[in-house]
Amino acid sequence: DIQSYIQPFDLTKPPLIRAKVYELEREKYVLLIDVHHIIADGFSCGLVIEELGKCYNGEELQEVAFQYTDYS
Repeated sequence: DIQSYIQPFDLTKPPLIRAKVYELEREKYVLLIDVHHIIADGFSCGLVIEELGKCYNGEELQEVAFQYTDYS
C-alpha cells in the first residue's frame, strides 16, 4: 500500500532516501522516491529524475567531469 510507504525520516539513522516500485496493474508500475530535503535540493532531484528517464529510455549517461570532492 502506497500510504504505508510515507514515513518520517530519522536523521540519526540511514538511509535518508528511499525508493520502491509498486505494481498498479499488470505491466503498469510506478516508482516512488522519497528523499529527505537535507540531502538533496530541487535542482539535484531534477537531475536524478532526468538521468533516471534517460536510463529508462536506454540512453547512455555522459561521464561527469568532476565530483563533489573536487569542490571540497
